[in-house]
Amino acid sequence: MGLKPDEFWDLSWVELDYLARHKNKQVYLEWDIARTLGVWMLSPHTKKKIKPRDLLKLDEPNRKVSTIEDFERAVKLYNETNGKSKTTG
Repeated sequence: MGLKPDEFWDLSWVELDYLARHKNKQVYLEWDIARTLGVWMLSPHTKKKIKPRDLLKLDEPNRKVSTIEDFERAVKLYNETNGKSKTTG
């Protein structure tokens, strides 16, 4: 994401989530452009009409917004898998 360590650690959970979603959407849009260009290049050479999604299937970026419960569940799972009993507060 291009963050320096001090910038990363100053982010809240929600801010980090927004940055990650933005990055995922940006990558999705870049691949969408690439597959559209691919269709434009192939179209004159084929009789079959093709669409960008026929050439390359992409997963839409996840639209669910993370909540504090998601974060707490992730911390609990992390602590359980690493044998720690502390939680962040």
